[in-house]
Amino acid sequence: MTAKTSNIHNKNDRLGGSEMSSIRSAAFDKARKKFLPYDGVIGVGLGPKLRKGKVVSLDAIIVLVTKKLSMDEVPEGEQIPQFFEGFPVDVHVPRLELRGEGKRGFEFEETEYEWIDWGKIHRLHRLLLSRPILAEREG
Repeated sequence: MTAKTSNIHNKNDRLGGSEMSSIRSAAFDKARKKFLPYDGVIGVGLGPKLRKGKVVSLDAIIVLVTKKLSMDEVPEGEQIPQFFEGFPVDVHVPRLELRGEGKRGFEFEETEYEWIDWGKIHRLHRLLLSRPILAEREG
């Protein structure tokens, strides 16, 4: 899908390059610390916010989840806001697009792949395997 740009930007778009970079970096660090511990959140990144294939903001905090939930399904205190540190937030399930087989096996497009907290994925996998019913199935 090719993203088209629109005239919508966030309030931080008016800042200069290095100042914006510093603000973006600080917001990203805070977002990772805040959202990664939430159940179902598997990654946090920075990138454009898309709506129906169109870019609505060039700088957004991207929160990757295992499954999108309605607000009443999200545990209290773990709702992800529409804006964080002045940046719009985009929540979605990651798309891992296979690029093909490379020297080290299968390679993925790196857009969202690089934002996933693979340590959290492995910890969740070990936790699932430690449950008797799943351990028997894997065994």
